[in-house]
Amino acid sequence: MKKELFIKHITNCGVGIIPRDDPNFNPCILEEFRRLKGFIQNINFNCQINKNGGCKEHPSTIRCCCDSCYNNSGFFRTMIDKDMGRYTRSFLKTGFWRKGKGCVLPHELRSVVCLTHHCNCGDGMNESVVYNDTN
Repeated sequence: MKKELFIKHITNCGVGIIPRDDPNFNPCILEEFRRLKGFIQNINFNCQINKNGGCKEHPSTIRCCCDSCYNNSGFFRTMIDKDMGRYTRSFLKTGFWRKGKGCVLPHELRSVVCLTHHCNCGDGMNESVVYNDTN
């Protein structure tokens, strides 16, 4: 997708773009956040993914919980403008999802929603185990 079209799409979905020269932007916090997102890849959600990248439990949905990736701009609330090229190159009519691969974004660039969502199609693990919100 062309960068201009991608930016128009994500802003229509309500995604904010944080410029790298924003005085409130702290690159140290971003790098720490990305490092923590990398740890999430070690959580076994026990998703039942078939060879086409879809859910074995819900065969009627081709992309399972990634089904709305395009319409929700990857479930982001904000994106950093320096990453816009990477997101633009990876975003197609299926969002960031690809048949047989799933999400093409590395864990550190995925949205928090995509990293922590669990649809309970695994082995009975409930969301409170993964997403323990104490607020």
